[in-house]
Amino acid sequence: MKRFLFIIPLTPPHLLSPLRKDLFSLFISALQRQAYENWEGLLFGEDEKADGKIKYIKTNAVSKEDKFLVAVDYLKSLNHKPDYVVRIDDDDLISPYALKYASQFDFDCYADKYHTFYDITTGKTTQNKREWLPNTIIHKFEHVLEEIRKPGDVLINNDNVSLLGLDHDIYWEKYYRDKKILWSDRSNPIYLRILSPTSITSQQENQHKTWNNKAQADFNQYVKGYGPWVYKPLSGFGEYDAELKRIWEKFSGAPVKKKISASVFFDYLKYYYEYYSKKASKIYFSFEKNK
Repeated sequence: MKRFLFIIPLTPPHLLSPLRKDLFSLFISALQRQAYENWEGLLFGEDEKADGKIKYIKTNAVSKEDKFLVAVDYLKSLNHKPDYVVRIDDDDLISPYALKYASQFDFDCYADKYHTFYDITTGKTTQNKREWLPNTIIHKFEHVLEEIRKPGDVLINNDNVSLLGLDHDIYWEKYYRDKKILWSDRSNPIYLRILSPTSITSQQENQHKTWNNKAQADFNQYVKGYGPWVYKPLSGFGEYDAELKRIWEKFSGAPVKKKISASVFFDYLKYYYEYYSKKASKIYFSFEKNK
C-alpha cells in the first residue's frame, strides 16, 4: 500500500488573522477527510506535538524557504521513507480523493494541468493553464531530495537546493519535463488554492487583516489577474462550499452573494453535459469491450 507524506510550512504567528486561523482549521479538516488511509502530515512551525496522523515539528525557521530546508533534513533522517511527498500551504484545500486516485498509478509527479483558484469573497473559481507546475503536486519521494543548482544564487555552504524547497514556478516544470507526469482531470483538481485578503501573497501587496472598503478594492484588483471567475462545481470540493462561506461571513460580516446569471447557468449546464457525456462514453466503450 503506497504511503503519502504531506509537508506543510506553517504560517508565522505574526501573519495570522482570524480568517487565516479558520482557513487553517478547514485545511486540517480536509487532510483528515482523505478517502485514502495511508498518509501522514508533517507541519513545521513553533509547536511540537502529535494529533493522530498529523505531527507538528518544532523549528526556529520563520520563512517558508527555511522551513523547507528543515523538512528536507527531516526527510533524509527517516528510516521508513514514504512513496510520495505532497507540499501544500496551510490555507489551501486538498481534494479528499487525491491520494486514493494517485495510489492507483505509478508516476514521477501527479499535477494539475489547470491551476485552480477559489476566491473566498465571492465563492467563484477560476482555472488557468500555465507554463509552470502548481505549488502543490504529488512527487515521487526520490525526486524531492534531488539537489539542483540555483544559477546566480549565493548560498551558504551549499550551492545546491533540494527540489522540495525550490520555486515551483521556476524549477519544477523543467525538472519533470522528461519524466512521467500524471495529469489530473480539469473537473477534478488535486487542490484548490484559496485566495483571500489575508493570504500570504495578497498580504505582500495590501497588508489587510480586516475587511473594509479599502481592503475590498485592493483585493478585487489583486484577483483580476487570475480571472475569469465563475461559479463552477468541482468534483470533491462541493462539501467545502458551506464551510468556506461560513468562514468568510464570520470574518467580513457580509454574506457571500451568489447571483446566478444566465451565463453562469449555462456554465453549469456545459459542465454537467461534458461530465456526464464522458461518463456515458466510458460506460459504452466498456460495454462494447466486454460484449
